[in-house]
Amino acid sequence: MNKDIKYFGIDISQKVFDVTDSDGNYYQFKNNELGFKKFSKLL
Repeated sequence: MNKDIKYFGIDISQKVFDVTDSDGNYYQFKNNELGFKKFSKLL
């Protein structure tokens, strides 16, 4: 298994979206353009 691969679980609602990565870290972003830009930086 490649250890450089990271998986994300995403739950999107009207105001925010919650993200959990394969290491168990939790993040929450606003469901707008700025929130998606912050999420893309995480990726």
